Amino acid sequence: MRKLIDMRTGPPSDSLVAFFRACDLASGLVGSESVAVAWEMDSVVEGFTVGALAAHLYMAIRLFEAALEKPEPSSDRIGGIADFYSLNRVDERSDLVDSVHAGIRASAADRARQGPVALAEQFDALVERLRSVLDDQLVTRLVPVWRIEGGATHVSDYLATRIVELVVHADDLASSVGMEIDIPEEAASAAFGVFLELARARSGDVAVVRAFARRERGDAEVLRVL
Repeated sequence: MRKLIDMRTGPPSDSLVAFFRACDLASGLVGSESVAVAWEMDSVVEGFTVGALAAHLYMAIRLFEAALEKPEPSSDRIGGIADFYSLNRVDERSDLVDSVHAGIRASAADRARQGPVALAEQFDALVERLRSVLDDQLVTRLVPVWRIEGGATHVSDYLATRIVELVVHADDLASSVGMEIDIPEEAASAAFGVFLELARARSGDVAVVRAFARRERGDAEVLRVL
């Protein structure tokens, strides 16, 4: 039976395996010929070329590395997964023009100008650095979170958000170039755990049960958590 991975109460090794499986999935796509050929074309994500979307995947885990490089914060404002995604959810197209999302698109486009070969090399090097840094003990420490002013989160929660970013945007990237992907089971289970937690936090358990099981009473929008 497949299980959902709880990134905070499950064995730390589970979360690390899930994260690096997701990294491997993304790395294979970023370095693929299909992505390189379509680099300047529009992706399926509004405002991103294929190259910029590949760069966004890189930046998703580069931010994680940058957080690990900073001293452990002493903050009493500790955010969880629901806190993180409450700041990043896009409900209306108008949300895409705010300064944060516009800055993300501009930064991705700028990095994409290095070209597919350079970015693929940087992505692989970044993953290898993280393999040498992350261990079971490290996932319990706190790291700063740039979207929560003065806030921090546990590495285990940050890892969970990175897995979601990698899985979701790997699918975006593959869809942009007509590739089929298989999401590694560990990464998918970790992402589904996050999705379920977000749905329950935002809509409550009754609404989630109905969305899964009762067409006549359920609201499918409850399960769209990003």
